[in-house]
Amino acid sequence: MPQISRKVAIIGAGLSGLSAAIRLSEMEDPPEIHLFESLAHLGGRASSNWFPDEKLLLDSAQHVTMNCCTEMLDFLRRTDLLRFWKLQPEMTFCVRQTGKKSGKLAFYPLKNSRILPKPLHLLPSLWGLKFLTLTERFELLGILRQIRHGSPSPGVPFRDWLEELLCPHRVAELFFGPVILSAFSDQMENVSAQIAQSVFRQIFCGPRDAWQMWVPQAPLREIFDSALTPTLEKRGIRIHRQTSVKRLFADRLVLSPSETDAPTEFPFDAAILAVPWHRAGKILPELVTQKTFNPDVFEPRTIASVHFFADRELFPQENLVFPSETIQWLFKVPFLREEHGFQALLSDSDRCVSTNSGAIEQIVHAELQMLFPEATFSRFRVTRVPAAVFSCNAWMEHARPTVLTPFPTVFLAGDWTSTGLPATMESAVRSGSKAAEETRFFLENLPENAPKRA
Repeated sequence: MPQISRKVAIIGAGLSGLSAAIRLSEMEDPPEIHLFESLAHLGGRASSNWFPDEKLLLDSAQHVTMNCCTEMLDFLRRTDLLRFWKLQPEMTFCVRQTGKKSGKLAFYPLKNSRILPKPLHLLPSLWGLKFLTLTERFELLGILRQIRHGSPSPGVPFRDWLEELLCPHRVAELFFGPVILSAFSDQMENVSAQIAQSVFRQIFCGPRDAWQMWVPQAPLREIFDSALTPTLEKRGIRIHRQTSVKRLFADRLVLSPSETDAPTEFPFDAAILAVPWHRAGKILPELVTQKTFNPDVFEPRTIASVHFFADRELFPQENLVFPSETIQWLFKVPFLREEHGFQALLSDSDRCVSTNSGAIEQIVHAELQMLFPEATFSRFRVTRVPAAVFSCNAWMEHARPTVLTPFPTVFLAGDWTSTGLPATMESAVRSGSKAAEETRFFLENLPENAPKRA
């Protein structure tokens, strides 16, 4: 009689579920891995939207990773996906010059010094941020030094800590604000000083290239679905697309392949629940009833992006950071370069614009005309991702659950679990790896005579 492998079910094919599946497939004696996804494509929030009228595949938001995101980069290398990403060793702040004609822009590149060693490698670039006054630049360097060596009190928001450090208002708004918005999609008064300090240390106090970004050069759906699927299948991972998991028990799933099909059961030896926080308690209610976590304390944040086309090249850089505009980032879309395609990112759209997509388009269009008055813009496509991330406020670190659940056979994964990071791709991949490690340990310590799921 053929030996039956242990069976693992992974619910959710976002980055945390994909990371867990890859890790489990690398075990010396890998289990039978089943990956369940309610959508037709893999990738979760790291995906793209199809616009059939124009036959365009546009990302739901601009996703980037950084050299300090070591687990995300390791995942991309092990799945041969890093070839779709490009390292950008320079970041450019863009500011409208005071007292000049509207649309006159000044560019301030952030890049490593060729000669100065760590931790002085960014000193010339930081000193060159001349949208700050001479005194403010001195203050900025001092505040960064205090962030590196200081220790904020628990429960203190990042803005309050900056005030304790006597950070000038303009330095907070024009330098620290954009970094916090980019990393957390939230305002400084809402973000925990402790986790913000951890992020700043990783970006600015780590290796010389820690802050440099990797930007995808193809639509995310092509990367995490089309390109990754053959790798998953080659590793023996069985993918169940458009298969919704309605309920998770300690030993089985209740599946609903379609609205018309009758629910079916899928037995397993172990399971990893890798869905967003607002879905986890619906699939496994015991997480809430047994107080593993409380989904109501998660404050959702929406990320909005606007794709558009211009009649010309707007700037020579790959991307721009706008510290004092509604648009926080402006990226060239690599696969739409010949058509002058761009993506404007509004990380904090909950705060700065209404929920109406038309209002977002109007605000972005008006701001683009002010920044680039000679250009003509067209074909705007607004994408909003509600609950894309959550607020990393001062009490959230105590509210985020570990990978363990009330059932020893079930584990959690997701950027919302306790990873020590904001809701990023790095956090998702880290959680998937941790859940896979706990699953591996559980399976390897099962008694040999424990029944296996057929």
